[in-house]
Amino acid sequence: MKKAGIIVGFLILSAALPVTAQQLIFKTYTEEDGLVSNPVRRIFQDSRGFIWIGTWQGLSKYDGHKFTNYTTVNGLSDNMINDMYESPEGKLYVAENSGTTDILQQDAIVKKAAFSNVIINQFYITQNNRVIAATDTSGLHEIKNGSLIKPLQKFPNSTYGDLTDMNDSLLIGGAEGSLSILNSQFEVLSEIKQPREIIIFKIYKDFKNRIWVGTSNGLKLISSVLSNQPLSFKLLPAPFNIPILKNSHTNDMLEDDNGNFWLATTHGLVKIDMEGGWQVFSEKDGLPSADIRCIYQDTEKNIWIGTSLGLAKLVTKNDIRIYTTENGLLSNHIRFLVSLNKDIFLLGTSVGPQLYNTRNNHFTTVYSQNLVYGAPVENSRPLLFYGNNNRFGKYDSLNQTIAPYFSPNTSNGEVYCSVMDAKGIIFSGSQKGLIIRSGGKSYYENKFPHRIRFLLIDKKGYLWAGTWNDGLFRIHYTSSNDKIIITAKDFSDLLPDKNIRCLFEDSKANIWVGTRHLGVVQLVNNNTEQHAVQRFDLRQGLMSNWARVIAEDAKGSIWIGSNLGIDKLIPAGNSFRVFNFSRVNNYFDEINAIVTEKDNSLWLATSKGLVNIIDGEMEKIPAGPVYITSVKLGDTSFNYNKYYLDVKVELKYYQNQAEFEFSSPAFINEKQILYSYRLLGGADTTWSKPANLQNVSYASLQPGNYRFEVRTTGWNGEWGAAANFVFNIRKPYWQTWWFYSLVGVMIILFFYAFYRYRIKQLLNLQKVRNRIASDLHDDIGATLTNINMLSEISRKNLEHPQEAEKFLHRITEEVTATSQALNDIIWSVNSRNDSLEETLTRMRRYAAELFDNSNTICHLSLDEAATGKKLNMEQRRDLYLIYKESMNNILKHASANNVWIDVQWRSGKLHLKIKDDGKGFDPSVVTNRNGLKNIRSRTEKWKGSTTIETSLGNGVLVEIIIPLAG
Repeated sequence: MKKAGIIVGFLILSAALPVTAQQLIFKTYTEEDGLVSNPVRRIFQDSRGFIWIGTWQGLSKYDGHKFTNYTTVNGLSDNMINDMYESPEGKLYVAENSGTTDILQQDAIVKKAAFSNVIINQFYITQNNRVIAATDTSGLHEIKNGSLIKPLQKFPNSTYGDLTDMNDSLLIGGAEGSLSILNSQFEVLSEIKQPREIIIFKIYKDFKNRIWVGTSNGLKLISSVLSNQPLSFKLLPAPFNIPILKNSHTNDMLEDDNGNFWLATTHGLVKIDMEGGWQVFSEKDGLPSADIRCIYQDTEKNIWIGTSLGLAKLVTKNDIRIYTTENGLLSNHIRFLVSLNKDIFLLGTSVGPQLYNTRNNHFTTVYSQNLVYGAPVENSRPLLFYGNNNRFGKYDSLNQTIAPYFSPNTSNGEVYCSVMDAKGIIFSGSQKGLIIRSGGKSYYENKFPHRIRFLLIDKKGYLWAGTWNDGLFRIHYTSSNDKIIITAKDFSDLLPDKNIRCLFEDSKANIWVGTRHLGVVQLVNNNTEQHAVQRFDLRQGLMSNWARVIAEDAKGSIWIGSNLGIDKLIPAGNSFRVFNFSRVNNYFDEINAIVTEKDNSLWLATSKGLVNIIDGEMEKIPAGPVYITSVKLGDTSFNYNKYYLDVKVELKYYQNQAEFEFSSPAFINEKQILYSYRLLGGADTTWSKPANLQNVSYASLQPGNYRFEVRTTGWNGEWGAAANFVFNIRKPYWQTWWFYSLVGVMIILFFYAFYRYRIKQLLNLQKVRNRIASDLHDDIGATLTNINMLSEISRKNLEHPQEAEKFLHRITEEVTATSQALNDIIWSVNSRNDSLEETLTRMRRYAAELFDNSNTICHLSLDEAATGKKLNMEQRRDLYLIYKESMNNILKHASANNVWIDVQWRSGKLHLKIKDDGKGFDPSVVTNRNGLKNIRSRTEKWKGSTTIETSLGNGVLVEIIIPLAG
């Protein structure tokens, strides 16, 4: 019985031993990368794929490109974030430690303090889609239709930290370490009491329906998951029964899709795999801190780890395991790797050879007797090795040693490579040429004096020799009398580079040649002496042009190891598609050997250790969604966070700038996601060259309709659906149709007005001509006719001189009057007389001539404001005739001693006053004379007014007011 106890104890102790530690590649994010604060409390992924990080000092959204931070400075109610939940409508509820809950939508805070005075510690969505909130001192709450409702419960003021489904009930962790089962009406069915000082951090149900409880006193396991049975804890099973899970705070836990269990403790991240091995990761493994607060797995199966000093991410799509000296390697620099059987590898380090057992991850040193570092002889059976001391050894699997086998009897410098054919003939490539061992003898083949870097025997029995800098040769050899006769054919003309570093024959008998400077060349086997050539280098997408090793997996993909990492060439028709495996997985190293296995597993000998990769075939992953995360336009009032797709965005012509930021929430390797964009409606509508660029700006855009599109390519090489943003830049008013129409109408009106003006001018000219003709006919013609008649009468009275003299005197008067009339006509049409001063000068001269032989004194005054004013021809003529008519009436009828003439300019009107001190007349007496009528008609013609004041014996006052056209 005692012996059995010892055995059981030994088994438990064995189960508690960790597996051989393996390195994982963690990507870290801290405040230096843009995270709002390093202490992380919660991680959440929304329905669009963006990662939200709740910290002690605010909230961060990570879109794969940058962090967008939210704090009390830009709208949050409190900086300490407890938990997050997204509603089906896309609203993000952010619970803060101050008792407030803010709501974000489209990355903007749409409702501040939507809930208040309730400290929500955790959101939980039950199996029937109820959203339950575990609170601090406020019991349980439920979110319904956007409102926080507190249902009836037995302990309404309790503090709860976390909860999970247990059949049709809820298992809730409360304050002071209590665990309770509540039914759908929140009635207590069962309860576990723990010491008051114990805090429950996490309740988790795994894929086997086991319920785990993370506490301040370590990890616990519920004994039963049936709601009708009492709650209790049971002993932790192996491998969970380990000290770190018993003594450390267990803050969070997660079971990934591969069945691995991850636990967040205050002393590291614990991984427990399906085989029962466990491992603890801390700062030395690349985590920001060993104080792990939360764990989250996103939709791409990446694992996010929140620590007290930053955020970390582990990509699990391709399981990359690295074994180093910490795991038992003699040296991290591994030069060769040979698969001995399904589970055992023989690898050569820079210190010496070792065996590695994949079943127990155990390394065993292999003793190499008298053999300084070497490499295996290709195709050798039994397994032979050559050393740089030109000695050959044979591997003894029984004693796990490499014993001396033979020494060549020739020395041609250091041996670089060696290969054995089916007949046991060994060919070795050395610094000085080819060494052949046949029939127990070794000799130097002087027909091939090239420095040989790699040797390969193909399926047809040809020996291929890749030289250091002399090119590629195919050697046909035959055996005669223990002598090997060789014939070499130079294939260097098919290669871009004569510096050969590796050779490989694939399953289709194609020869692959790796060069030092210009990539890889495939010599395609077409069963003829002519080989088709395919090149793969930097231009086709390889990470490096220096190929160090080439291998093929079970699915026909070609793996190329270089000084930077590995590339995968995936069959695509008659060629291959280059997939940068290292670049996508952020794994970079110098690759010395590759061994492929049937289960998508690859083993790599590198300069930094032994690496095992489980290929997740990421090259099949399509492009994820791409989102436009920010839009800045010339209209600074535009807010993209409040933009809706059905709203038309219009900019003014001077707001012709646009800046876009975009991102795809894919996190396997954000820096390797390639984006392409275009702007439809612009001068260049072609897609941009794919690049890891997440923003673009446009300036000086012309008016028009624009559609910005951006897309991303998947790891499968195909483009995904494009995101778009539509906007319009309005034309300036002088380029609009209505402005063109208005200008057209104005031009038409202008020409029409010009036409009317021209017609009017022609009519005025015709009118002037008619008036001149009328004046000449009426005045001059009548006067000349009268002169003619008087001349005839005078001629008949020549015999009577006195009578003749009287008629001649009348002829003289008629001639004078005619001259006066003709002078008036000429004066009225002369444009040099358009000024008011010229008119007044003539009026003064006429008055002087008129009253020269009379006793009447004429007084003329001119307002200075009237100087410089212009009169058109018709106005000047009518004004002068009015004046002339008035003066003639005074001369003929007034018998006045004085005449006063006053000309003034007032508000664009000419005021003419003519006053005499003559005998006047009775205005009520009707006469047949037309003088006053002519004055009124000429004044009314210009929309003026005539005022006549007179009475018998009191003279006459004539006042004329005429608006002047000029």
